[in-house]
Amino acid sequence: MSTKTVLKRACYQYGSPALRKSLLLCSYFRKPEFGVTQWEELSRTSAFFIKSKLKVKKYHVISAAHTSHPFLFPKFYPEEYPRFLKFLSESDCRNSLQLRDLESGTVLKEWDLSKKSWLENGKDLVITHLQEEDKFLEELERDFSITVTPMELSTAPVASNSLVTFYGHDFTKDTEGNEVFLPTSLVGRVRYAGSSKIVVKTLEPSVMGMCGGPVLLGDHEDGNPACIGMVEAKVAINQNATPKSEAEADAREESSLKDLNDHTVVMSSKEILKLL
Repeated sequence: MSTKTVLKRACYQYGSPALRKSLLLCSYFRKPEFGVTQWEELSRTSAFFIKSKLKVKKYHVISAAHTSHPFLFPKFYPEEYPRFLKFLSESDCRNSLQLRDLESGTVLKEWDLSKKSWLENGKDLVITHLQEEDKFLEELERDFSITVTPMELSTAPVASNSLVTFYGHDFTKDTEGNEVFLPTSLVGRVRYAGSSKIVVKTLEPSVMGMCGGPVLLGDHEDGNPACIGMVEAKVAINQNATPKSEAEADAREESSLKDLNDHTVVMSSKEILKLL
């Protein structure tokens, strides 16, 4: 079977409802002095679990810091956002995990995340925990027959052309035009693997909402193979950014950059483990 056939068959199929490899992290803000007295939704992205060695928590929650701490990443947001993001701080924000319906994308349940989290300067990575973890685990299994699937972070070398699967959420709109996030998966092939970053080519460009989700080796549904990292960003190169004189002077470099357009950058498990 050709690579393209494998990718096309697996693209955007989520697998067993009982095994959720990713939930949605949602951030809210409140600033009474600006007239925002109720919690308002600010940003959303995917998140996943890994086992914790802490005595008080079973799992770490891994996700993208630009959603949990948006005031630290103003350049990640549309032009109108930075006008008020610079006035926000951790005390003005809160985060939660949402379980979304596989077909409609509606919120089935939401749980608060802890105020305490771990960050590293400039790195789009946050490690946090559920505020009431035991309650979360109980409700997830009792009300939805779902168990947490913690990822096993792998630091083994990743071979070029390896098949990988992203797990996360697809930002879309329903028939009435309402914004929804649908749990989804996306399969791709590794183009480049370094110690801190891995570049993956997917059959379809990675979609909004996949950031923060786990990247697993292989094409699978219910297996739990090695997690090689977290979806960090989609490469979107401005093809007109390079002046013609430079492009003519180095046509090979320009061709190389264009070739990476619409690839996805993955933060390696090694980088995640540095923060633990």
